[in-house]
Amino acid sequence: MPAHPFHAGEREVQRRVGEVATAELNGRIISPRIPSAARSFVGQQDLVVLGTEDADSALWATLITGAPGFTRAADDLASVRIEMNDPLGTLPGAPSLTALRDDQPVALLFIDLATRRRLRVNGAMASVTAGELEVRVAQAYSACPKYIQRREVTQGDGVAGGLPAVAGAGDGFPASLRERLAGADTLFIATAGADGLLDVSHRGGRRGFAELEGDTIRIPDFVGNSMFNTLGNLVLDGRAGLCVPDFDSSAQWLLTGRAVVRFDVAEAADRTGGTRRWIEFMPERWAMRPLNVSRTWTFVESSPYNP
Repeated sequence: MPAHPFHAGEREVQRRVGEVATAELNGRIISPRIPSAARSFVGQQDLVVLGTEDADSALWATLITGAPGFTRAADDLASVRIEMNDPLGTLPGAPSLTALRDDQPVALLFIDLATRRRLRVNGAMASVTAGELEVRVAQAYSACPKYIQRREVTQGDGVAGGLPAVAGAGDGFPASLRERLAGADTLFIATAGADGLLDVSHRGGRRGFAELEGDTIRIPDFVGNSMFNTLGNLVLDGRAGLCVPDFDSSAQWLLTGRAVVRFDVAEAADRTGGTRRWIEFMPERWAMRPLNVSRTWTFVESSPYNP
């Protein structure tokens, strides 16, 4: 492993905000394999967020669901397998999955909403079949529980409820997505790094924490682990994918577009938890899709870290 695992964009942001030392300390947890302590965690999950690039080089973040055990780490901890169960027949219509191929960069985020635990895995496709994905690990590390709203599964692992009432795709910014964002407390964002890896991360806060300004989604960058994986990617490559889950209807909004990082936004100090940093995301295409395995969650409590 190099002295530090960060590419030029991440280092640029770390220097700009004065957090290089903290980033280097926290960067020690990044491993080229799944941490042995996280093996059982991977095998217990019922959802994973997948970050991918489509045939047009657009980025997407997509929730994939299944019964606990549908994801599992290999014995040598160098790869992860994901069973692509699809009782509703929804996966072929997901724009994020249409161009998957061997050796393609891909990112995974394992997140347990009930316990607020999460594990980030960046790597590449080792193999792709209709029923299973195998991802070769390049980087893996656990992340803190900050800003995750606690939820518990209400209904899952079946087809109850069928497809959502509305499904579709298009350009621009539909009114129903504006309504969903106004009440959203959880987002997932996919970005691409200068090191050739993709990344997908969680963003959370109080309901409506991501603000709308015209057709731009402003996502506050709260205090985190100082590594700035997402921001570091965006300062060099403005492509991004956004997933807005609908925890009540077993559905998700998928968006792809461009994003920029805004630093030192004085008037946004309160809304960003004091960092004065925004990610401004401009969607270009969207799709509204049901989850591949029907599942809904009940809200339990907000994160105590939310500004």
